[in-house]
Amino acid sequence: MDVAPSGGLLLNAPLQGWVASLEETPDAVFAERMLGDGLAIDPTGSVLHAPCDGRVISVHRARHAVTLRAGNGAEILMHVGLETVALDGEGFSVHVAEGQAVKAGQALIGFDL
Repeated sequence: MDVAPSGGLLLNAPLQGWVASLEETPDAVFAERMLGDGLAIDPTGSVLHAPCDGRVISVHRARHAVTLRAGNGAEILMHVGLETVALDGEGFSVHVAEGQAVKAGQALIGFDL
């Protein structure tokens, strides 16, 4: 586990793309931080990677989201796209399973851009 100088958890970028604040997302759930703090990435790559070492604690049934638990106990939700639940998994390929240990940089979800 990489620990930032402030004692927080150091996270790598989970995918290639342009970073934006959550307030810029057109979905109120994210823009109003109902699921917690974070950031948005407009992807240019099509694979979501683990931002740190951890364990997969959930994979959404629609295959568009995964939650990791880092070594320090922090839970990291990574959600691909807006309104992607309606796709019911089409265009997504999950490369991990619940309970699986992952390393930083490991592929979690592939998706069509």
